[in-house]
Amino acid sequence: MANKIRNRGLTLMWLALGVAALVLLPARAQSAAASPPGALIRMDMNSVVGVELDDIPAGAQREAAVGWALSQENGFWEKRASTQVNLTYYRLVYRTFFYTAPITALPLPPHSDWRIDLVGNPQRMQIGTHDYVAVKYHFWTYIVTDAASADASQPQSCQHWGHVGRAI
Repeated sequence: MANKIRNRGLTLMWLALGVAALVLLPARAQSAAASPPGALIRMDMNSVVGVELDDIPAGAQREAAVGWALSQENGFWEKRASTQVNLTYYRLVYRTFFYTAPITALPLPPHSDWRIDLVGNPQRMQIGTHDYVAVKYHFWTYIVTDAASADASQPQSCQHWGHVGRAI
């Protein structure tokens, strides 16, 4: 009798597992098949951020400002770079007003997904005719979207599925 009960229990268990597999597996296959293809876009930007010295009179005051700027920690420069990327973000969102090509907005992901790497140390340099203490940086992030949005936002990227460079 105990064997009969155990056999019935095993039979019911296998029957329940079979029914669950028949019900759940097609649902998963349908949802995977119905999902449109996505796009993972890496965005890179190399730039320079700095402190302009032109408004400070040449001489001891300007040299003191240079010393102060050069003594700042990396966080100071990363914050300035993040501010510059925020201003670039504005241009990316309103790209239709900046470019003549038929492209749409390219919003960036949240700040927590941004990566800013300083390239070298801050140094005094001339940019054009202006006197700066500046540092180069590299910004990069990933944008996750659907393929149709990627095509509307950057048509060239979907044609080549590779590197697309655009000056911002």
